[in-house]
Amino acid sequence: MIYNDSFRRIVKMKMIKPLVILGVSLLFVGCSMHRVDVVQGNYIEETRIENLKPGMSKHEVQMLLGTPLVTDVYEPDVWYYVFQHSTSSGKVKKARTVKVHFDQQGRYLYLEGDNESQLVVDAE
Repeated sequence: MIYNDSFRRIVKMKMIKPLVILGVSLLFVGCSMHRVDVVQGNYIEETRIENLKPGMSKHEVQMLLGTPLVTDVYEPDVWYYVFQHSTSSGKVKKARTVKVHFDQQGRYLYLEGDNESQLVVDAE
């Protein structure tokens, strides 16, 4: 009887040690391999910008480009569309800022900001 109990303990200890090592190694591998890119703001395709026509209402512009990321309290006739794509380490891959200007009646006037060709900051 005593022999069976001590034998069972030894077998249990020999079984537990590899399982603990396996679990800890899987934890380290899982944490170190997965990196998530961070995408923030409004990505605007160039074809959508090309469809903007002077005189469009704010509603029409919003339907075309989406909700602006920032509307300035002091300049309600300017909408800001900001986009940034970066790695989990903080390195910026793409960045773009577009300002949409309206007149006093809320009609689209013009757009200023980065071109699509300037969108790629660092392709690494």
